[in-house]
Amino acid sequence: MLNSPSFSNTSLLKNFPQLKTQTPTNAEAIPEQPAKTQPAQVQAQAQAQPTQKITTQNVTTPQPAQTTDTFTREAELKKAYQKILKQQESLYKEKLNKIEEDRKKEKTRNTLISGGILLSYVVFIIAVLKGQTPRNLPPRMPSPDFPTPQIPTPELPKMQDLWEDISKALRISDMSLPKTLKTLLEKVVKNITNPEAIRQRGGKGIKTILLYGPPGTGKTTFAKAIAKEFEGAEFASLDVTQLSSKYVGETEKNIQESVNEICRRARQNPHKKFFVFIDEIDSIMMVNDGNGKKYSNDVLNEFKRCFSEKLGKEDNIITIGATNIHIDPDVGRTFDGKMLDRPMLDRFQEKILVDRPTAGQLRDAIVHHYRNAAQVSEEIKSADSEKLRYLCEFLAKRERETSFRTLQSLFNAAASEGDIATTLTMKDLYHVIKSKKVELHISDDELAQLKKVLIG
Repeated sequence: MLNSPSFSNTSLLKNFPQLKTQTPTNAEAIPEQPAKTQPAQVQAQAQAQPTQKITTQNVTTPQPAQTTDTFTREAELKKAYQKILKQQESLYKEKLNKIEEDRKKEKTRNTLISGGILLSYVVFIIAVLKGQTPRNLPPRMPSPDFPTPQIPTPELPKMQDLWEDISKALRISDMSLPKTLKTLLEKVVKNITNPEAIRQRGGKGIKTILLYGPPGTGKTTFAKAIAKEFEGAEFASLDVTQLSSKYVGETEKNIQESVNEICRRARQNPHKKFFVFIDEIDSIMMVNDGNGKKYSNDVLNEFKRCFSEKLGKEDNIITIGATNIHIDPDVGRTFDGKMLDRPMLDRFQEKILVDRPTAGQLRDAIVHHYRNAAQVSEEIKSADSEKLRYLCEFLAKRERETSFRTLQSLFNAAASEGDIATTLTMKDLYHVIKSKKVELHISDDELAQLKKVLIG
């Protein structure tokens, strides 16, 4: 029990200044009266008179009024203070009881945990004694309330999709190419065919080639034509955009898996040539594409490592990269000012521009395409046709942006033009070109002139 402090008027008034009484002191109750000065004559008469005894009856000195309110307030303050002390003592006891209860609960919980651990050891020892090793223990079933989450994992490209059949691919000799491009491709083939002779003459065999130019100009066809020059060669197509993944680190893993498969197969067949065609390689080589890098530095570094340390170290692997962007290989940037990763660009020994086809290439392509077609007029199939020569010169103008892909779309559209039971003529080709007037950037005057020459 807490001890109660002693009470006094001074201590109560000190602790509770608002309860001070306003009782005046003696000095305040009876103010001092100044003595009055009497005249000298009056004083003399008083001395001459006989002294008389003056008795005072019921005359008392006024005392300060001691009110009963002060004592009443003191008693009330004592009671209030004692009540506060009792409340504090009660709260203190409640806190002590709560602390004691928490300690008991903690002790009980620790006891249960210790018992559970001990019970687990006992169960484990009994299982071992019965011959049930941890590997043979029954599998733990997932809780029905909390099912095991299934995290989706991106599928790697199937390895058989890497390889393409080039048995029906064209050879370089079958292709209509400008003389300079044909000579360059033949030089590349000779270098790949005789790597030892090149080394004996102080050179280094070509193992990396970059084909660049506008889309639809036949870069994939050229790559397959180079591979077709080697008997039994295998052709793997590695598309970087198909290997990319939204999951962190998965793109690098996909590149590793694909390159490892190619290298494994090349080591198993050392006498074969393996050509790895990497399409849209600019997606990795681009340093600034206007919106930042398309792929992170981790992807670029992984690709460089696979390119140099894996593909580059196998003597029978030739890597051919392709991009639809017209680049300046000497400066290391595109013609619209975008920078390329220079170290990656320098890894390609030969850089070959595959430009839009010339009029002669278009004519040879049309003649070759229709050579076995029965329902096609001779004015289209004959290489000596004047109408065909004019049509090819018309399509080969720079503003037309005609590619082999454009030519193929003309072939497909013309096949269903008009009456399909009749022979295909220049009139049918004209109507197809007219329908693609906007795409080929043809003016009305040019279209009228074309109609005059082809139809009359």
